[in-house]
Amino acid sequence: MARGSLSNVLKNKGKISLRRKVHMARQIASGMRKIHEHHMIHRDIRSDNILVNQQYTCKIGDMGIARVVDPFNQHTRIGCQPFMPPEFHSGTYDQKLDIFTFGLTLNELFTETQHIFQFLGKEKIAFQEESPIFQDLIARCTAHDPKHRPAAIEIEKTLELYAQGFDMIILKKNLGYIRLSTEQKNQVFIKFYEQFHKPATEFIRKKFPAEFLEGPKSIAGVRVKQGGNDEQQINCPIQ
Repeated sequence: MARGSLSNVLKNKGKISLRRKVHMARQIASGMRKIHEHHMIHRDIRSDNILVNQQYTCKIGDMGIARVVDPFNQHTRIGCQPFMPPEFHSGTYDQKLDIFTFGLTLNELFTETQHIFQFLGKEKIAFQEESPIFQDLIARCTAHDPKHRPAAIEIEKTLELYAQGFDMIILKKNLGYIRLSTEQKNQVFIKFYEQFHKPATEFIRKKFPAEFLEGPKSIAGVRVKQGGNDEQQINCPIQ
């Protein structure tokens, strides 16, 4: 994994296109789905624990505090606190904890900024910037109520749909795309996303009806911080 952690990769701002980031996000979601299929919780999905190879393929690392799902839904409070969802503090949580931390990681991947954490604040976690794409998916992943968060398989299939859709609809017909600057590539992807989002959302809604909520506006999740910048920045050591 020659490029190191995703956190290190993102420090080199402006070098990764949104198209490539969607592929990277799908790979992380795929790894999370496989962990969940083995009836486990990772409990520490964040950019420091995502490893990236030379071709920008992502893999989830550091399984040090991963645990088999407790049938009684009781777990110890071990984890990186600035990333933890509300239910973590009660010790009663399940695999939806990983969905929450994935949502934070997804926003960081698309905005290249980490969220902010305030230990004593009522709202402990807030985004510094709003993602240009997948705002509704991020809102669902970071919903306060874990029942409102999607399953890993839905996230993986959603990201896969957009990645394949762009490659089939745009990339094959625009061979000059690869010669564009990163900023130009992002403009092309955002335009595609805006046109593709409605039919793609309806397709996913029908494919995962039990997991999909009616309208992202009804979800109370992590929001973008409005004004002020005195919050404690994340400084969480690797477990």
